Amino acid sequence: MSSASSLSVVLLFGLLANAVALRLHHVTTKEKPGDEDMICMDGSKDMCIDKDSPDVYEEASEQKPLELIAEDATLPELPSDRRTLLIGAVHAFHGSTALEEILMSSPQVATLCTANGYQCEGAYILSPHAEVRPHMMDWSVTLAAFSEHWDLKKHFLFEKDPWLPGANVPTVGVDDPKLAHEQIRKAVAGPLPQKFEEEGIKHLDVEYLMMWRPVCMAKLSSHYADTIEDEEVELSNLEQMVEFHKYLTSKKETVHVMSFADLVWLPKRTASRLQKDLPRLGKLNEEYVPEMGKDIHPGNLWKAEGSVAEFGRKIDPESVQYSVKDHSCTEGASGFVLLPAEYGPRIAAATEYLKVLSQ
Repeated sequence: MSSASSLSVVLLFGLLANAVALRLHHVTTKEKPGDEDMICMDGSKDMCIDKDSPDVYEEASEQKPLELIAEDATLPELPSDRRTLLIGAVHAFHGSTALEEILMSSPQVATLCTANGYQCEGAYILSPHAEVRPHMMDWSVTLAAFSEHWDLKKHFLFEKDPWLPGANVPTVGVDDPKLAHEQIRKAVAGPLPQKFEEEGIKHLDVEYLMMWRPVCMAKLSSHYADTIEDEEVELSNLEQMVEFHKYLTSKKETVHVMSFADLVWLPKRTASRLQKDLPRLGKLNEEYVPEMGKDIHPGNLWKAEGSVAEFGRKIDPESVQYSVKDHSCTEGASGFVLLPAEYGPRIAAATEYLKVLSQ
């Protein structure tokens, strides 16, 4: 390995370790003045915009070809003895809160928000400061702990935790999503936890909801410094998703891939696509705002004050050099402007792979 490559690896893992440290830190910071006037699409008051800022973008009608599920549509029959574990594979600070928010509008999605943990993340159920990651331990234990907080009458049991493949988590080890998947498959094979048995649940399916972020959208995040090191991390993120998607599909797993950009600027179309791919969700509402005491609780420190659609209307995609029509960043190599030309083939391979799957 060249010295330049070694430096890249060191920088990459250093940044990943910092990201882990941020997520493992139990947030106790009081709200700053004006927080209630912000719309934020991720935890720690990240990707925020003033609620009073004017609308500058509207989803074009030609971008909504998918047919929405009617209010009175007959939904597929929900088997009483079967549930689906829906796992959100989204990198930390890349929009997982926005994804969970739109899923909350479904009458068939159970979250872990009732545990009153930070950002509704399961790690805070397993340990007070999230030092134990659910995807890095015996999932039989994880399922039992989560079953105390999921509404098991709902069909989809959503699990949202920051995704940090390759990161070295203190006291636990290296985050390996492939190993985690093996643990999940072993756990759902049974026997299921007592709470499942009490509800008459005999089968637990597994599906993944994978969301990636075009690199030009990183400018919206306070955790992105617009450096060559940050671009290396973003490219690594995309390549990790590609690798994990190939792994899951080789195992015949069901994986739904979507773009954070589509969620923000094509929310109606994205809601339609999710409903089409996951018909048991029922009707989704991109204008939905979580209700305190119903969807979210004080300990969640939830900062998404507005809806996903409202957030998208207040940001012009051209301001971050993104083309909604082409579903891609317009500057540099798919939004990468600092990495040397030799990164070009890697950038093209990763972005095109995910872009095709997101349509």
